[in-house]
Amino acid sequence: MSIMLPRALEKICFNKVFGRQMRFIADPRQVGKTTPAKNFLAGRGGSPLYYNWDQREIRQRYRKDPYFFHSDSLGQKTRGKDWVCLNEIHKYPKWKNILKDYFDSYEGQFQFIITGSARLDLFRKSGDALTGRYFLFLLLPLSLFEVWKKS
Repeated sequence: MSIMLPRALEKICFNKVFGRQMRFIADPRQVGKTTPAKNFLAGRGGSPLYYNWDQREIRQRYRKDPYFFHSDSLGQKTRGKDWVCLNEIHKYPKWKNILKDYFDSYEGQFQFIITGSARLDLFRKSGDALTGRYFLFLLLPLSLFEVWKKS
């Protein structure tokens, strides 16, 4: 039996205070980074623009059309900008350049959620192509507050 507890990160990560920047959600393995992203996307209406880069189909779509998510978003009726979640994109070669291009090209139209392992934190250094374009949120196992709040 599994129990899904609401995570404190869900209320913080998608807050408007973080503006236009991409939201990077990293976690140690199997902590549940995709659940907050999927919950958020589902609550926005329309079909979720969620893409798992572990799936060959997504990588093939990217090779055919690097902006494939744009055509998927056409006809969507959401409140505000469309949100796109790219799960495990950090496993793809030159992923930072891809994200920089997406952010710079679609800043006014899309907001991006990037989910992946805690390795997302390894590239943080000055001079990085993504500097100033994202906020990193580290999702850890349940906190005492989250467990206590549920009981």
